[in-house]
Amino acid sequence: MDLVVGYPGSVADGRIWANSSLHDRIEDLFADLPSTPITTQAINELDNTTQIEFIPAFILADSAYPSTQRVVPTFRTTECNRCEITKKLNRKLASVRYCIENAFGICKGRFRILNNPFECAAEDITRAVTLVVAVLTLHNFLIAEDDDTTIVPIERDIWEINDDVEAERENNDPEDRSSTRDKLWRHIAWQEAA
Repeated sequence: MDLVVGYPGSVADGRIWANSSLHDRIEDLFADLPSTPITTQAINELDNTTQIEFIPAFILADSAYPSTQRVVPTFRTTECNRCEITKKLNRKLASVRYCIENAFGICKGRFRILNNPFECAAEDITRAVTLVVAVLTLHNFLIAEDDDTTIVPIERDIWEINDDVEAERENNDPEDRSSTRDKLWRHIAWQEAA
């Protein structure tokens, strides 16, 4: 778990992310997580062949974040309006983000103090920051202890997976740094073409 609390005033999410320890250590933290093979259409649109690409473990973010190999943001509305495939992928990404947003609702339901602005913040911001850290730490502890809070699981079967990919996995280029979101887009395009 990673928590960044206490930036003064109004700071953009992207700036906080760029300065977080999770951002700095993401490759080390995700290195042992497996990649998922997906079938995509060849990058060259004139070529109608399919290929296997590997999706590394990633963090799903909102559209304020940059699209990288380890961070997959949803698309902006203007991007969705231009392309039906982008719109379809965005619906899939947004449906998973919806489950993530439910976590905030669970926290607010469990800790009613989060439903209102902290009065102490006007007088002592350090106290408000400590309170947020304490609440989220306690929340994670309760989850680890299997308390009785109902948490909606994220469906694992969102993407079609081809099980017969050992040969392709061996030929997979570990230096492939293309955006994971781009690979997911090619997968949706392949599904639409099929």
